[in-house]
Amino acid sequence: MQISRAFPRAAAVVVVLAAVPVARAASITTSATPPSGGILASQLTDLGPGAQDGARDYTDNGGPPGQTFTVSSPSLVNAVTVLGNGDAGTYAPGTFDIQLGTVNAATGQITQLARESAPASGATSDSQFLTFHLTTPVAVNPGTTYAFSILGSNDWYGFAHGTGDDYAGGQAFNNDLTTTSAGNADPRRAFNGFVSPNPAGYDYVFAVQGSAVPEPAMAGVVCLAAMGLLTRRRRS
Repeated sequence: MQISRAFPRAAAVVVVLAAVPVARAASITTSATPPSGGILASQLTDLGPGAQDGARDYTDNGGPPGQTFTVSSPSLVNAVTVLGNGDAGTYAPGTFDIQLGTVNAATGQITQLARESAPASGATSDSQFLTFHLTTPVAVNPGTTYAFSILGSNDWYGFAHGTGDDYAGGQAFNNDLTTTSAGNADPRRAFNGFVSPNPAGYDYVFAVQGSAVPEPAMAGVVCLAAMGLLTRRRRS
């Protein structure tokens, strides 16, 4: 799978809520069933699980695993869900970090928009849906490729994936310039800033959740309607 297929051209302007990305505190919930509301982008049709790759599908791999995605309308991302597979474990006081960013179509470079950390307690089952609830929502727009990736500082969690290319809006990757787990020289447990496409060509089981943002024109119509209603009330 070529990077150019999965990465649309970036939009000229990317709007984010925070001017300077900083580490914040997220929270994690788990569920036996996938999310069903507020889905902005997802691959929840092929739950697989495909054959697990110990060198790429775990949060403690050199170059943490992630997924690129696109959205169809201006939106605010407030949660990301992945399905576990393989095995999971944690060393106290384990944490997960989640990073969201934009992806340069030509180079694969990730520009971080947000990074948040959450305690890994409770995320010890390898067959549950793990949802990261962001403290600060992130604004996303159509025409731009985004990415989320998740690393573990003192823990690991295996990602489930489908059996093929099930999601046309992006692809599974590792957050690194090189392949992962090639030896002790790999920069493990770090966001390395580049998309390394998964050569197997599959997509992770994931959902990006949030809410749509009204188009400027629609917002103007709503505002005018409200002003008209207020004027009518005053006249009456």
